[in-house]
Amino acid sequence: MNQNMVIQNNQYNNSNNKSNKLLLIIIILLLLIIISVVGMMMLNKNGLGGNRSFSRTVMIYMTGSDLESRGGLGTVDLNGIDYNATQEQNINVLLIAGGAKKWHNDYIDEKTTSIYKLEENGFEKVKEQPLQSMGNSKTLSDFINYVYDNYKTDKYDLIFWNHGGAIDGSEYDELNFHDNLTLEELKTALSSTAFGKQTKLGTIFFNTCLNGTLEVANVLKNYSDYLVASEEVTLGSPYTSELRFINTIESTDDEIEIGKKFISTYKDKVNEIREKTIFKKDGAIYSTYSLIKLSEVDNLTNYLSDFFASINVQNNFSYISKVRANLRQYGNDAPDYDMVDLYNLVDNLKDLSKDKGQKVLDQYNRTVVYNWATDSDSRGMSIYFPYNGKLRAQTAFISVYDGISDLSKYQKFIKDFTDARKIGENKTYSYSKNAISIAEKPKEKGSSDFKLELTEEQLENFASAQYVVYRDNKDGYYKPIYTKGTAVLDGKNLTASIKNRQLRLRSLTDKEDEGYTLLLSQTDETDDFIKYETTVILQKLKDDFKMELGKMNLVYDKETRKIDVINVLYSGEDNMVSSAVADLSQYDSIAFSLSSGWDILDADGNYVGPQIIDGKIKGDGVITGWEEKPGNYTFELEKFEDGYDYYCAFIITDIYGNVSYSKLVKMN
Repeated sequence: MNQNMVIQNNQYNNSNNKSNKLLLIIIILLLLIIISVVGMMMLNKNGLGGNRSFSRTVMIYMTGSDLESRGGLGTVDLNGIDYNATQEQNINVLLIAGGAKKWHNDYIDEKTTSIYKLEENGFEKVKEQPLQSMGNSKTLSDFINYVYDNYKTDKYDLIFWNHGGAIDGSEYDELNFHDNLTLEELKTALSSTAFGKQTKLGTIFFNTCLNGTLEVANVLKNYSDYLVASEEVTLGSPYTSELRFINTIESTDDEIEIGKKFISTYKDKVNEIREKTIFKKDGAIYSTYSLIKLSEVDNLTNYLSDFFASINVQNNFSYISKVRANLRQYGNDAPDYDMVDLYNLVDNLKDLSKDKGQKVLDQYNRTVVYNWATDSDSRGMSIYFPYNGKLRAQTAFISVYDGISDLSKYQKFIKDFTDARKIGENKTYSYSKNAISIAEKPKEKGSSDFKLELTEEQLENFASAQYVVYRDNKDGYYKPIYTKGTAVLDGKNLTASIKNRQLRLRSLTDKEDEGYTLLLSQTDETDDFIKYETTVILQKLKDDFKMELGKMNLVYDKETRKIDVINVLYSGEDNMVSSAVADLSQYDSIAFSLSSGWDILDADGNYVGPQIIDGKIKGDGVITGWEEKPGNYTFELEKFEDGYDYYCAFIITDIYGNVSYSKLVKMN
């Protein structure tokens, strides 16, 4: 019994010991949890949350140029970056700013090219520097080296902000005669930094136009893991910041996620612009952006080189020329750039070397890892293909490949193509003597307004065509009303139409007035919209009759048949139409479509276009137009019931680049 009692006591004592130990462990664990929670709260309170074991520095190379000096777009973008959001994820934001005559903020000094860091109260100067050209490679390399030496982090990204020039580079400094960073200078600058040697940049972003090219990717492939850039012209906005994407970066994001966040922010900006303007539908604004994996660029250029080396340009010249003539060209207002979508180019030429062409396309899809575009034709990366640019520009841009040895075989291909076009410069194929014109045929229901049947020889050498429409003034002179329309080749027939697209200006107050047919230049067309521009004169009568040359941009919605004004761009001090948007409330009147009747036929009655003598267009000398108070007008579709005859002249480009005119074709 005593023994049993002892045993029981021992069991009781052992149980007490175990309970005490367990209680002690629980208390210790609770203390650790409390300490951990308090620590996390303190970190969050001090803005140091996120993955503290990982840090990132974002470098912004901002060349303000006229985008900032005229519109303040750089300031809008910078003001969208949130210091607290960047600190939450342990991100440094460093900025170098220059190249603008004026900055619309109080922290950037236009008299210096200084370096700034984003702090709690905004961007603060951390290194003052004398005025330098943002188009100088040393300005870029010095900036990168300063940041790398003074802000040690795990990853670095670089954002270029300015105009973009495709194969010509970017960063056009308006203080230094528009000096810019060429591709060779970009390469020189980056090779003078630690990147490409010790490590690589995470992503290089081009917040610019047209820099989503294979040539740019090839130059940058040794210095960065990824490239984010646009094939097309990009949009600046006074409504929203594009650089606000930095606020969404998390410390756990990889480069693909960050690249997608930039593109998503740009897409949101396009939608905001669309909602705040008249562009309510997809396709009304043509835009692109893509994410390119630079480690795949070598494979792409190798396959591409094999493909183009296998094509005999001389034997396939006509086919190649027709393909190139009908590809969409990016930056259409700047034809010298001659950029086309690389995927579409190869896909259209693939039959000339099928297996090798398919290898290019397959590798292309591994290189462009993410692509967003408002149309299906833009696949993410463009390439230079000389066609519409001036000879001087073609010579300069083809020579860019001298510094890109991996693309030497493609360089030979486009050289051979341009040489073959030169051979045909003296070959002329007249389009003035055709089989029959629509004017000589009975009316066909549903047919185009204008139709021209081509001969077999003309068809063989036809590449592309535009058209211009005139009103016959019945006095031997013709008044232009529609230019830059794109003609369509339908079988043997070249066709064009301006019905349901030509606009008439009407007064809102004078209902009896018959209105005035506008002189329109078509600038773009999608499935849903047609975009135009028309010349106007803005007048301030109370300001000594001050007049400014302007350009009114309009859009026609094919579904609603509604016409709206996008904006009016006016001339600045340089007296040239620029990107400055006019405030129409500041003007007393607007004069529309000032033009006269032109002499456009030769002695044999053939169309020769406007004849210029002593710098002036030969015509009746009678300038007509429409003057109205701002906003006191509306637009409607022209009915062509004014008693005049309308004629079209097709402006035809053959496979050698020669331009010729058709005879005048009367409206059906």
